[in-house]
Amino acid sequence: MARIIWKEGDIVNIKLRNDLYTIGILLVDPYIMLFDLSNTNGEWENIDLDKVPTLFCVLIGRDFLQHSVISKIKKGVKIAKKVEVPKYWLRPIDNYDGKNTWKNAQLIEVDPRIGTYYGKVIQKLVTSKDKEIIKKYELTNMYGSEDLNERLIHYFDTNENIDSLKDEIFQAF
Repeated sequence: MARIIWKEGDIVNIKLRNDLYTIGILLVDPYIMLFDLSNTNGEWENIDLDKVPTLFCVLIGRDFLQHSVISKIKKGVKIAKKVEVPKYWLRPIDNYDGKNTWKNAQLIEVDPRIGTYYGKVIQKLVTSKDKEIIKKYELTNMYGSEDLNERLIHYFDTNENIDSLKDEIFQAF
């Protein structure tokens, strides 16, 4: 596999398994926007990403670039609109009871060039009453290739976008 160097705005070809590929756009490092689009061979022709729904945006680790991104897509896929990192995210709250690493989260406003650590807290979430917010926004946690591939494979196989880390953090969810 070729070494992929991060360049904001590049469209990348992602191999999830031998018969399942998808597309992402590299945003401000380490954010990637993923699309509700897949195929069985990783060959893309006449794709207009302006007409394809986004799936979600997450932070990725270098291992995702090394193990899952197989190439940059130079032709066959176009996008005219600028894709932005979402403004709001869920930042997990550290938990020191010895059972789980995190418990609940805060809704924060993020400047992607500064990072999530300094994100302005908008609201502390309560699982029982903030389910719609929890469903709507992504966690600030960084994904490795194994976890993100698993989530994407599950989505493309079942059409269910399930983030298992959210289930762990929001136990009553």
